[in-house]
Amino acid sequence: MLWAKAYYKEDPAVKFIKHLDLSEGQRLLDLCNTICDWYGEIIANRKYFIYHTMSEKLKTANSPWQIVILAAGMCPLSLNLLAKNDKKINRIFEVDEFGMKEKENAYKNFFPQYARKIKCIPTSIYEKRLMDLLTDAGYRKELQTIIFAEGISYYIRKRRLKEVFQSFATGRNIVVLEYLVPRNNISNENRKISDEIFNIIKKECELARISRYTQSELKRIFIQYGGAFLRHETMSGMEFLRTGSNQFFNRQNEGWIECIIGRL
Repeated sequence: MLWAKAYYKEDPAVKFIKHLDLSEGQRLLDLCNTICDWYGEIIANRKYFIYHTMSEKLKTANSPWQIVILAAGMCPLSLNLLAKNDKKINRIFEVDEFGMKEKENAYKNFFPQYARKIKCIPTSIYEKRLMDLLTDAGYRKELQTIIFAEGISYYIRKRRLKEVFQSFATGRNIVVLEYLVPRNNISNENRKISDEIFNIIKKECELARISRYTQSELKRIFIQYGGAFLRHETMSGMEFLRTGSNQFFNRQNEGWIECIIGRL
């Protein structure tokens, strides 16, 4: 997709994207762009925040971390992280219902130097045996783990998200979650944009409902499973971190996507 080519400007991500057929997702992005022609900025902001924050975490790590990427899709996050922090990563597990065999083959064919540390698992986040499948693939519960949940929280029921969080709870793990805020938390001028965008997503993905969260609600989930809140960022903060200014999101309530980091 065009936003991916604009955001990923360095190898190995650029090289990986060249080998992908992105046409399937282009229709959805085109529909979103009819509502908001700068929608790609939102995706770029959240991806930058997630990569930058966790890359900094890995740089200061005393021992290698394990990484799990839920709903991994075709995102080259694994390659980006390994290119900069190979020695600080024990192994990466990518989980998604679609495209995992093709993605793993691409890793082996074009990035053998990184493929040895990446395992792609073709399964749904709703799979009750998710932890068993991860374990079969080499996941080790005793290792510190970073769990990425980007672009997935609004598609699944809140009960399932809690179940997934609970399965990773050890007191040592880090969760990075991107989520959609309630309508009343969004400024009047941008609420209409977010409503129309997610109505498109709901229709195209045949969803019964869209899940929304508040910051305090997610903090309670971390605490419920013996963890703690670590950091929260609005779209305004993410945009400033990425670009050094605020062109689209000048106030905290102008964004409808936020990120939260917690320990589980």
